[in-house]
Amino acid sequence: MPSPTTVNKTSLEKKELPPHPIDGWNYKDTWAATNNGFPELRPSVIPRAFAVYFPDGKPSFEVGNTIPRDQTEKLSDIMQIHYTDGRTAYKPVTDHVTLLYDFSTPGTKDITVIYRDAYGSHIGRISGIEVNEPTVIKEELHPSTQRYKPGNSFSLGGLALEITYSNGRFEIITLSNLDVTYPDGINAGNITAALGEYTLTVTPKDAALAAKVGSFPLEVIVNERVPNGLIVAIEESPLFNKNYLVGQSFNTNGLTVIAEFDDLSTAPISLSEVTFSHTAPEVFKYVWDDTVWVTINNVQGAVPYPISVTVKPDNIREFIRISEPARLNYVVGQTFDPTGFEASVTRDSNERYRINGSDLEFIFPKLTDPLEVFDTSVEAVYRCGRGGLDEEIIFNITVVPEAQDGIEIVTPPDKQSYMDGEQFDPAGMVVERVYNSGRRENITGYALSHGALSVDDFAVTVTDNGFTDAVRVFVSPIPSISLSQNTLTLLIGRPRRHWRLPPPYHAATRSRTAYAASLPPSSCRTRRIHIRARFDRGLNSPAQTAA
Repeated sequence: MPSPTTVNKTSLEKKELPPHPIDGWNYKDTWAATNNGFPELRPSVIPRAFAVYFPDGKPSFEVGNTIPRDQTEKLSDIMQIHYTDGRTAYKPVTDHVTLLYDFSTPGTKDITVIYRDAYGSHIGRISGIEVNEPTVIKEELHPSTQRYKPGNSFSLGGLALEITYSNGRFEIITLSNLDVTYPDGINAGNITAALGEYTLTVTPKDAALAAKVGSFPLEVIVNERVPNGLIVAIEESPLFNKNYLVGQSFNTNGLTVIAEFDDLSTAPISLSEVTFSHTAPEVFKYVWDDTVWVTINNVQGAVPYPISVTVKPDNIREFIRISEPARLNYVVGQTFDPTGFEASVTRDSNERYRINGSDLEFIFPKLTDPLEVFDTSVEAVYRCGRGGLDEEIIFNITVVPEAQDGIEIVTPPDKQSYMDGEQFDPAGMVVERVYNSGRRENITGYALSHGALSVDDFAVTVTDNGFTDAVRVFVSPIPSISLSQNTLTLLIGRPRRHWRLPPPYHAATRSRTAYAASLPPSSCRTRRIHIRARFDRGLNSPAQTAA
């Protein structure tokens, strides 16, 4: 970005500017690919200037402050713009102003001002803004008093220090970050002191914070008074949570119970001496379940004391579909299978878990309903419960009519070895028609590719509605015998040539596995068997003997 040229204040119209102005320069927004998609600011053709100032003088800020510092302020009440383009125009700060600053640490800071209008973007800087450490304006220990009987178990559960800072920030220091000094006779176990009142000292463990706020007294009263069953008040510290979701349990942290005693005096009592409704394992079951009842233990006729709370539904804040059902294509008559579906659920209570198809309620069609060709989607719902809204889920599916997908020879015929010219016999062969739904049925009205077999045949093809499968056969030639002079020649043919069968059909995958088996190629090899015969008298010729 080119360096801006400072516009001297004297170039503005003669007008006395309010205190603490800044100089600004105009740049025209242009997009440059070489600037990674960010606006590249270039000086405008017409020189212009603007000044931003605080009407009430330059303010100081504290760490953590923002501009405006609270919801009651408006930016136009804090800053004004003096803008010139040959004439002077006075404008309040509007939404067209962007302020860039960092008030996270103390020190002297700058505020960068970007003002945008029809002419482009105008950039300026306010220097010398002081950012100070916030000061503590209030600190309070909760509870400040506790009452026990001699020997009672002593506990500081729920003890907290509330600190309010000048920048509006609240800080809660819990027991784990507090040091407690016990007087004689009182410790973190049992109270063994005599009747009376004792003071514990509570100090923040953080040395810097302790230097700011100091230490705090915690009064412990040890006496023999007995509560009469009446709760006169319940004090709530900032640790107390009044907002709950359905399914959560009541949390007693930050509560102090003030009870009346048999001598009509009042004092805090330990939370172990009372019973709260809706504490674990009980939960808030409904949004209208908005009252918690507190009752003093072991006092006949104790009067319950109400605590008002707010209970809201534990809605689903985020529903992410991780995986879809493994099967989305179906045949008429089949039922939807949600196996493979998985989703991540995040609730307003920040509880996160996963669900699958078994956690859904199917509306239409139901899991038991046979699918039809007009079913293009399956509607389901995940019941949120806990007073929340249900999550609707749609699965898009495809349903096609049932159709034949192939045939398969399940059982081969009883006879697979034949002589040349012999008829194929399908007896014992079982053939099934296979459908795309997975259904099968036996068939007999199929067509055969062969009747009489020859030595060149190595398989018989079975055909049904254009789908085929094959069965292997072994065909041998018929031997021939010739007799010449005193020699008998026996010719036994044996086929030696390539053969290939159609691969078997697999219904599960609707495919065939290809394979081939072969024998060494050759013509029929002939074995000559020479038989020397002795002819008996009375035979006319060797041919008659051979016959």
